[in-house]
Amino acid sequence: MARTRNAEKFDAQRQGLLAAAGACFIRLGFHAASIADICAEAGGISPGRLYHYFPSKQAMVEALVAEERAEVALLFGAVSAIEDPLEAIVSLVERGVELGCQRDYGVLATEIVGESLRSAEVGRIVRYAERDYRERLIALLADARTARARQDEPVWAAKDDDRLARGLTMIVDGASVRALLEPSSLKTLTREAVDLARLLVLSACR
Repeated sequence: MARTRNAEKFDAQRQGLLAAAGACFIRLGFHAASIADICAEAGGISPGRLYHYFPSKQAMVEALVAEERAEVALLFGAVSAIEDPLEAIVSLVERGVELGCQRDYGVLATEIVGESLRSAEVGRIVRYAERDYRERLIALLADARTARARQDEPVWAAKDDDRLARGLTMIVDGASVRALLEPSSLKTLTREAVDLARLLVLSACR
């Protein structure tokens, strides 16, 4: 029982430190944010205590990417219950845009992508997360294609699953970036992204 409480305490403290790191990366940028900044954000803890949980800023980025993957998994889980296969895809895009358009989420994602271009290790982590997202999306498209075929609805070719996954990802990513530049246009961006997603999928049907 004591071991369970200790594990829960460790996880809670680690999560708090990760939130502090994320806040610093958003406010200052990955490179400008120092270990001292993160320690101060976390309530003035010592660097030694921080390193007990994360050996480097890179380890913090890896943990932040893991958090993002968990959020993505929840999105896919939520849309899997939608009966209409096309609406499941459209709903995923809508929820993805709403998540990506949150300012802090968007700024942090931009910082991590930027660092992935400078650091081979961070690049590996980001590419792994992107591959995981892409594989989930392709699987969702394949399931939707099969379901539409059973309902005698027009479907796209199996070879187009990958192309559609890329296009849908571009829609979500593009809307998220535009939201950083045009924060007052969130509702419009979300609506347009949903319309584009539906149009993209239907235009591929034969």
